[in-house]
Formats: sequence, structure tokens, C-alpha cells
Amino acid sequence: PSASDFLREAPREELIRVLRAYGDPSDPHAAQRVADAVCLARRKGGPGAPKTTREFSDLVAACRGYEYQAMNSAKATFQALRIHLNDEFGQLQGGVAASLDMLHL
Repeated sequence: PSASDFLREAPREELIRVLRAYGDPSDPHAAQRVADAVCLARRKGGPGAPKTTREFSDLVAACRGYEYQAMNSAKATFQALRIHLNDEFGQLQGGVAASLDMLHL
């Protein structure tokens, strides 16, 4: 699925899990705030889940607050989505396993 699909369809608990597991570890509550904001946006009568990078970046910035404005406050959140959607850790594990097989270790 695309990031937009994931934001539109993932349950709140899954959003929190992904953002905590792969996002910014310095703020343990940020994942919940972002997930809650996405879920509120998806509710009937709301603006809907973010469809563009800008919409999502603005939503994350609103959730993360002023203290994160020195860098793009959505950077770690985008990273979390990318890692999850591309199964980057799974791909890494597969690559390491294939390398070890080639080396006969």
C-alpha cells in the first residue's frame, strides 16, 4: 500500500506501533498524538486522512509542537512510514541471510 493508503486505512493502534517502532524515540508520546490526529481527520465530517506530503507534514508539525521546529518535525514520522511500508528491516534481514548463505556461514 502507499503511505496515503496506510494513513487512510490503518487502525489507530497500528499507526502508533509503526510510529513508535520506527520513528523518533526522543518523544514517546508523539506517535500517539500523530495517530490520534490522523484518526480524527479520518472521522466523518473531518478533512480526511492526509493525501499529500505537505498535508501530512503540516499535521505532524501541529502535533509535535514548536520545540521540533529546528528541523522538519515530520522527518522521523516519514522515516517510520517508509521503513514500515517498504519492509526495510525485513529486506535487510533477507540480504544478510543471503550473504551468509553465499559465504557458507
